[in-house]
Amino acid sequence: MKFKAKVEDGKIIHSQDISELNGNIIQCNLSKIGNNRSSNQNSYYWGLVVPMMCDGLNNAGFTIKFGKLELPFTDMSVHELLIKGHFLKKYKKESTTKLSTIEFENLMKDVRQWASIQVETVIPLPNEDLSGLFNQINQYEKERQKDNKVL
Repeated sequence: MKFKAKVEDGKIIHSQDISELNGNIIQCNLSKIGNNRSSNQNSYYWGLVVPMMCDGLNNAGFTIKFGKLELPFTDMSVHELLIKGHFLKKYKKESTTKLSTIEFENLMKDVRQWASIQVETVIPLPNEDLSGLFNQINQYEKERQKDNKVL
């Protein structure tokens, strides 16, 4: 069971009926609502930013050196090596999920700026009107999936 509540004078005030839990030992995890990155930010990150960074790096000729191997970037390697291994250090957090919505947008601003300069990849803002580009994006994803199957 999950519910929202308000804290007043150090006490939790809620209107949710929790009588079904009577007699049970329960675990409570308390956190401020809206503090961590939103689900829309998460969708923007994994659905647009990470794949565009991955393609930008690969198209610019960057590889991951692993011994004598040179491997192409994947979405997960972009997330782990570049975002968490480089950009996230500024925020002193171990995960992007620990960032506030404001910190997350600042991180995305840094990433967009880096991508435009280093790999000539323009990552659109989350609220940009992309309605004219949806067909292109769908085609892009189909080609990307086809290319990934070849590997």
